[in-house]
Amino acid sequence: DPDPTYVEDNQEKVNTSYSVKMEKNSMVENQESEESQKNDNEDEIKSGEKEETSNGDNISDTLKENQLSSFKKMIVIHGLQKSDIQTWTQFCEECFAEKKPTPPPAEYFYRHYANDPHADPNLVRIAFESTFSVTPITRKISMKEEDRIMASSVRIFHREISTGSFHHNDDIAEKDQKLQYIVVGGIGEVCTHPDYRKRGLATKLLQNAFEKMIQRNMKHSLLHASQPEIQQVYMKQGYENVTTLWSLIFLQMDKLFHHAVIDDGSDTGSIEGDKYQARLLTNLNNEDSDSRIMDLMRIHRAYSENRFAGCVKRSFSYWRNYIGKELCGASPSDTSSFWVLETKATPPQKPKLLAWISVRKRGEKFQLREFGADLSSREKNFSVKKAFYYLLFPAIQSARGVKMSNNNGGNIDSEGIFIGNKSNVIKNGVDVILHLPTVVLNDLASDKEDDIANFWNLDSVFPDDDDGWMYKQLPCSDTEAKHHPSMVEIAKDIPHLIWPSDAF
Repeated sequence: DPDPTYVEDNQEKVNTSYSVKMEKNSMVENQESEESQKNDNEDEIKSGEKEETSNGDNISDTLKENQLSSFKKMIVIHGLQKSDIQTWTQFCEECFAEKKPTPPPAEYFYRHYANDPHADPNLVRIAFESTFSVTPITRKISMKEEDRIMASSVRIFHREISTGSFHHNDDIAEKDQKLQYIVVGGIGEVCTHPDYRKRGLATKLLQNAFEKMIQRNMKHSLLHASQPEIQQVYMKQGYENVTTLWSLIFLQMDKLFHHAVIDDGSDTGSIEGDKYQARLLTNLNNEDSDSRIMDLMRIHRAYSENRFAGCVKRSFSYWRNYIGKELCGASPSDTSSFWVLETKATPPQKPKLLAWISVRKRGEKFQLREFGADLSSREKNFSVKKAFYYLLFPAIQSARGVKMSNNNGGNIDSEGIFIGNKSNVIKNGVDVILHLPTVVLNDLASDKEDDIANFWNLDSVFPDDDDGWMYKQLPCSDTEAKHHPSMVEIAKDIPHLIWPSDAF
């Protein structure tokens, strides 16, 4: 970092800490005496040049002793070097180990950094406790790199988020469509080593992060804090809550299975006869994926970015390197939970992507991690409701840990196409709890498909809203503020939604 920040640590535990500002003040106050002392020292050195040959070792030893007696400890804030990334991920793992019953491993933090196309080591702000030496004669301050200790961490995630204004303001001018997105800095990986807690380091790091975000022309800072007591801490820094509407519904898997497949009397079935197929994606990083990613970008923009405030804008590289790797199996031990709905096609024609879904298990519930459907599709008998029905069953099966293979009565064929298997269906009377955005539930409820009955009981829908997302509008000019209104105000009129796959 070309411009590190030095902060004073007033704790008695490290009462040898000094700030550079304090050192500079001392230098100003004692400038005259130091100049005088310097001249005296120069005279002494000149007069002693002849003696240096015989007494050089003694002079050197004396200087070493003086330097050793002038080591100071200081808290220094700056960005990471690329060589520090692995050490930082291990630091995060150690810090969170005391906070969570099942803390994320170092691999989790490394993956989220390495796969992020916007990752920048200088946006990982670290408070180091560093040892400095002050040379008594020249007052030169130098740091001993080997004595740096990571004390606290804050990572800034560079993102663009939607205001949802394109869909909700039909009169928006063509030239102003760029105002649909706002450059923001997400805050994550906020942690402090147990030995350095209760010293205000995280607060100092956060304030330093604000400066960096302003330098990068970011308009808002956002973060997610689930616990009310943690939210209070961020409110003191100017953050405000935004409510995202979520709902809980109860599903019966046997009924969902019969909605998802055509029951032809056998142990397996197919989706909508010869029209559609559900495919399990295991890779978005090969040459065959380019056209699929372009379809995902187009559908996501229309279904989510244009409709919901806060929705993260997804570039081609973000889909390929971040979302694709998260949903297709984040690590070798993970299974894919990324299902897409396609039209069936005979070569050389290629299937047309219509929708996708991802579900993950969280405790006793299943959470809708991702969903998107082609709102402009002209495929006969296609609808958002049908797409959701067809994809939800195999997605929940994946999240349940059911082996999705073509061996031993699995659920997919050799091409990754879902064929269904009744032997793996949860028996009658057992409900699955699905946690999903209320805006998606409203889409399903408003979709009038006479041939599809609801697979959930409308009387068994329960609100389970998320108040954890928080925004802080960063300082900017009056002109910029006019074009970039507060996300808190925007979310009062436009549904707010950040998909769990984009969370940090």
